[in-house]
Amino acid sequence: MAVAGLVLVLTGCAGVDEPDGADGPSESPSSPSSSEPSPSVTGLPESTPTVEPATGVELEVKDFTVNAPEKWRITNDTPFGDTAVGPVDDGRSGGLLLATVAEGNVSIAQAMRTSWQPGAKPTGFEEQPRTVLGGLSAFYYTAVGNKLLTEHVLGTSDSGYSIELNIQLPNALSPDRQKEIVDSIVASYHSPRPGAPE
Repeated sequence: MAVAGLVLVLTGCAGVDEPDGADGPSESPSSPSSSEPSPSVTGLPESTPTVEPATGVELEVKDFTVNAPEKWRITNDTPFGDTAVGPVDDGRSGGLLLATVAEGNVSIAQAMRTSWQPGAKPTGFEEQPRTVLGGLSAFYYTAVGNKLLTEHVLGTSDSGYSIELNIQLPNALSPDRQKEIVDSIVASYHSPRPGAPE
């Protein structure tokens, strides 16, 4: 999505500490009920994260909402995407983008491609096991934000929109800590569709 680069710009000057050598986020364990041999785009959804939902500022686009971690602040608010930035551990900063693209109901694979089009796959693209976003199966991949940041990009097709969450976190954070932050943001997602989980 065109607005995805906005988070990179806003968080690019965040955290100036040297990375501690962490390679990035670890993969979520596979669902025991999954019969798929690998976490491919066609795989079954993972279970919904069980962490407490983030309770910071609320980003809202087309009635889709998500909460940022505590102490983060909204830095941009448009009809197509909202961004927030804020502190994460040891004074480093992270960023969050919630964006929507109206494209009708599409497959999870197409929703994922929408997240980087019109360009090529992002640098360092690594597909992660699917997750659940507002009760819907969602794609999840990581990529290189810049030399200090890892992008965690998740999304789905919901109510005629492709939804994207782009969460950028310092590489210096441990994989477990990155996963905790990502899961808390994901758990706060709310869809306006009837019957969507609260």
